[in-house]
Amino acid sequence: MRKTAYSREFLEEIQSERLKQIITLAKKDVPFYRKRLANLSRFEHFPLVTRDLLRGEPTEHFVADHFDPKRCVKSSTSGTSGKVITVLNDSSRFVSSIASLMRRLDRVGLSFGFRLAEIARTDAAVLPSWDEKFNFLTGMSRLFRLNLSTSEMEESLTSLHYFDPEVLWGYTSNLIRLGTLVEEYHISLRPKVVYPFGEKLTENARRFLGRVFSAPVHDAYGLMEAGLVAWQCENLSYHLDEERVLVELVQPDQPSQRGERQVVLTTLTNKVMPFLRYATGDYAIESKSSCDCGMKLRTVKVQGRTRELFFDQDDKPLEWDRLEHYLNSLDVYTWQVIQPENGHVHINLASDDVNTAQVEQEVRNLLINMKKIIISRSPIEELQTVVGKMPVVLGKGDQISDDLCSCLQYR
Repeated sequence: MRKTAYSREFLEEIQSERLKQIITLAKKDVPFYRKRLANLSRFEHFPLVTRDLLRGEPTEHFVADHFDPKRCVKSSTSGTSGKVITVLNDSSRFVSSIASLMRRLDRVGLSFGFRLAEIARTDAAVLPSWDEKFNFLTGMSRLFRLNLSTSEMEESLTSLHYFDPEVLWGYTSNLIRLGTLVEEYHISLRPKVVYPFGEKLTENARRFLGRVFSAPVHDAYGLMEAGLVAWQCENLSYHLDEERVLVELVQPDQPSQRGERQVVLTTLTNKVMPFLRYATGDYAIESKSSCDCGMKLRTVKVQGRTRELFFDQDDKPLEWDRLEHYLNSLDVYTWQVIQPENGHVHINLASDDVNTAQVEQEVRNLLINMKKIIISRSPIEELQTVVGKMPVVLGKGDQISDDLCSCLQYR
């Protein structure tokens, strides 16, 4: 991966070869694609696979015939945007994932044997089981798991201090909670890098985490269905993980003036359950210039799903960029925007002290054609779901849990 990152020609050669192999496998061995692609030869003519289509088919229709599902590692989506999707993975996917992680760590001067602290709200592992097994067999990392729900927080934080982690890893909201506890208990942590994952990283969260841990905060974008898709280098550019996934940016039905395109993925290393031209529902803008870090991997600006989530009372899309820019300017840990129905917006601010009345007036000036705007201040842990994850944006089509929307006053 070091070689492919710096040679565009070699990278495209590897990607092309893996794409041919995965197409051949899918047409021959995967029931769903065997029927769907029987008379199609050109990749760009393959129909898109949407999440709704994926949810409507039995999992076994996407699994290659020659693999025993019982011998594969299963993972599942969170179900925020609908029915949970189960994904089966083989060793080739997790080996490529480990190689990708080591490339990221190499950028900050780390290698095998690095000390990693996993921050969670449970004693259960958040790291995938195959990652832990690989760590044990190779000594890739030394692991410390901190449970934010423990009744012995001071002792746990002291142990974390003496472990002296080089990498902090966890959901963004859990890392924020750790940061507030570190300040409360006057614990010193000096990691070499902070790796948030699983949630949108707001600029507020990046500022706070960078300040409290005195370390660079490098975000990543991925999906359970495909693994890591893009990750930030030291210049905070999102580089696509092109050896592992082919990313197409497809023009939406209603073109965006800013150049937003839908992210369509083809996985290149999972030979158990490959995804060909999978429409993620996320949007991104491709960078026109190369990154100064020297890598030849394509770069994008990930927009997520906000383009399709928020509307005013006349069903017109909100000016999301202006709202996001304003929220990112606030002195809060992070924020959350929920829209149960068009014309209604509830904004939760994770903060110890913020003038919600002033924020509400500013938001009303930005979002004029709205029926109702509610601004609330909440501790970060109250914005998390039962699994400890905090969705930053939730639209009316998402599965909004009762613990998140009980305060919305719309019922």
